[in-house]
Amino acid sequence: MSFKRLYLLYFFVGFFFLVGCGASETPTGIAQSASSAAQEEMGTAEAAPKSDAAPKKAQNNSQFSHFPKAYNWVNDFANMMADEEETALSEKIKQYEKATTNEIAIATVETIKPDTDIVEYTRSLGNYWGVGKKGIDNGVVILIDKESRKIRIASGLGLKTILPDDVCQSIIDDQIVPEFKNGNIIGGLDKAVDRIMGMLQ
Repeated sequence: MSFKRLYLLYFFVGFFFLVGCGASETPTGIAQSASSAAQEEMGTAEAAPKSDAAPKKAQNNSQFSHFPKAYNWVNDFANMMADEEETALSEKIKQYEKATTNEIAIATVETIKPDTDIVEYTRSLGNYWGVGKKGIDNGVVILIDKESRKIRIASGLGLKTILPDDVCQSIIDDQIVPEFKNGNIIGGLDKAVDRIMGMLQ
């Protein structure tokens, strides 16, 4: 077992997970006072990602200026996966998006600071990256905060009936957590993606 695998195994034993599934306001809704239920869902960005590109959004919104910029469908900012694993999962998601238009973005971050609420952070990240097609809201974001040892899954309004809170929790509990506890980060994420893809077919 490599040093990295050994470290991750130690890191995730006894891991505390913030589970659940949510969605966020649209960028416009963030600037306004959120009052409707729709504003609480994850909206799509002004420039939704193309079928052959990573999630992207206009970078001129100061609300999101401290967030990392997506470079692929899987964005391992916390260096928790091998490069080839990350690339393979990104390609899998890319091909799925081309076939269905549904979008799944994954991010691992060292910390969400200066933010403190992973729910809001995941919502805003989904908006910043423009995950999901505009007008359809068919995006899913999986976020792992390495420092706080929390995970969050957020879905767009268009997927809410298929991926409600209890389903997202079961994805974390049944697919992600068991693999993470064994130090198998890519395995947990891959299984979670497979389950999401199967449900959204």
